[in-house]
Amino acid sequence: MKKHIFTSILLVYSLSTIHAQEIRKIDIENSQVNWSSSYSFSFGGHEGYVKLKAGLLVITDNKFTGGSFTIDMNSIANTDGDYSQDLVDHLKSDDFFNTAEHPTAQLVITNVKYHDRKNTPQSDKTFIRIDANLTIKGITHPIQFEAGINAEGSQLDSKFKIDRTLWNVNFKSKGIGARLKDGIISDAIEFNILLQLN
Repeated sequence: MKKHIFTSILLVYSLSTIHAQEIRKIDIENSQVNWSSSYSFSFGGHEGYVKLKAGLLVITDNKFTGGSFTIDMNSIANTDGDYSQDLVDHLKSDDFFNTAEHPTAQLVITNVKYHDRKNTPQSDKTFIRIDANLTIKGITHPIQFEAGINAEGSQLDSKFKIDRTLWNVNFKSKGIGARLKDGIISDAIEFNILLQLN
């Protein structure tokens, strides 16, 4: 009987450690989410940042397998110095992100694939391809992007673009304002992200 109990305990322990899982919180104070946009038919554009409200990454068997983070859309800031406060107020309005009704955005990772990045210089980073669902203004669409993990596994960085019109951010898009060629804003928003883990 004792031998049977010991065997059962050992089996449960073995099964629980086959897929050892760890939850790592994102250090929101030392992480960065930077954005930039440009005009479609003229030089110039704007850039700035938004702050994270919360976030975590899931690690299974020493590999990133999932996670999510929430963005505080009311923290949006403009750092290029051109019409700063007017621009921020406009970005918070219904023309863009309507932060009064949608104060947060969220990214939820649905799949992670590890791979070797080809045709690039040697690096101590590990590269992954991330599938995720991105929710902005209450609208969710899947996105895919590349990311790098530093050798210590404490930082994840990525740069990617989205088509803002998919999330109903249509102000002066090429489809809406085609007759206002000089004022058309690119449909692409670029994000440069650095996540620091606790």
